[in-house]
Order: sequence, then structure tokens, then C-alpha cells
Amino acid sequence: MGGRSLEAGLRARLVAYVLPALVVVGASAVAITSRILRSADRGAAAHRAHALAAAMNDELLEGDDFATASGEVLAALEREGARGVVRALGSERATGEEPPAHLSALTPGTCATATASGATWTACAARESKVDAVAAIRVDDHRRAVAELGAWMALVVLLALLAAAAAVRAALRPSMRELSRLTEWADALAASSGSTGRAPAPAATHAEVHRLATAPGTPVDRLLDALARERAQSAHI
Repeated sequence: MGGRSLEAGLRARLVAYVLPALVVVGASAVAITSRILRSADRGAAAHRAHALAAAMNDELLEGDDFATASGEVLAALEREGARGVVRALGSERATGEEPPAHLSALTPGTCATATASGATWTACAARESKVDAVAAIRVDDHRRAVAELGAWMALVVLLALLAAAAAVRAALRPSMRELSRLTEWADALAASSGSTGRAPAPAATHAEVHRLATAPGTPVDRLLDALARERAQSAHI
């Protein structure tokens, strides 16, 4: 049984070598994007936490009581689509819908991410003077974006692999045709046994194929000459 064709072997090597590289590139792109988005989310949450604590501190310095000041700053935070908690003067107050429990308990200077009621939140805590504040923002859109990017990168890897396989096949086709013609010439030469003369070797544009066509010339010529002498001697006898 014949072995695997050269083209099939090269395609297999292409998959073995190129596929892991493409997978690494795609996975790296998804990981880097995810990290950038997480960093951006934490930066945004930290900024809002500092702004919330500063606004609460300013309201208290203006003479507002805790209830009035916290109501104003938390209402402004809710209008931005975020959730938060403020603590000052031994009191605590949160927006209408509080962040997940362990996010509300963050200490100043820390951040965390949690999922509650089907929503994912990233929260950071900050301190301004004697006011502690926690601000949480939803990050579901970014999570979905990373998941979609992963799916698209998988498709890109598949298409790139198919394109590379097609390119290899197109690049090898001329050489494979030359090898096929060389094989047919050798078969025809062996079948004729020199009875009708030796057909010229097929033309080759690649040096390696040309050597394959010409290298056997001397031994083949010698074999055909020997056959011719044997026939002549037999005919003479």
C-alpha cells in the first residue's frame, strides 16, 4: 500500500505547526482585551467612588445633615446607572438597589467584581476625609464583548488555517504536476523496455524535479542499450 502523498503530508504539518501558533495568537488577543477592559472598569469604578466620597464630604462641609447629603449624592449616582454606599458620622446609606453584599463592604483603596441577580458588577471603595464611599458599575457589556471576541477569534483561526491550506495546495500544484509527469514517464519507460526507443524526460522548471528526471539518465541508457544488444544477439542467433 502506497504512503501518504506529499501534499497530504505538508497539509498535516501545516496543521501541526500553524494551528497552535494561531490559537496562541487568538487566545492572547482575547486575554489582552479582557485585561484592558477589566482595568478600564476598575478605573471607572474607582473614579466614581472618589467622586462620590468627595461630593458627600462637600455636602457635609456645607452643613447638610447625613440624610440630606447622602440622598443627593446617591441619587446623582443612580442617575448614572451605578450603585453605591456612603458611610460618615457613624451612619451608612446605600442607593435604592444596593451593590452585592461583599462589594458594599469593601475597604478604601480596594476593588472587586461580583455577580448578583444575573448582573455583573465591578466596585471600588474610596475615602475622602471622614467619608467612605463604594461605587459599583455594571460590566455585563464588556463581558459579552470579550465572549464575542473569543468566538470571532476562533472563526478567524479556522478561516486562516483553511486559507493557509489552500495556499499550500496552490503553491504545490505546479511541482506536483511535474512529479506526476515524471512518474508517468518512468512508468512508460519501464513498460516499453526500450523496444520503441527511449522517450525524452519531461521538461521541469524546478531544479529538484529536473535532477530527478535527468539523474537516472545514464543508468537507464545503459539498461536500454543492454536490452537492445540482447535482442540483437537473440535475433542474430
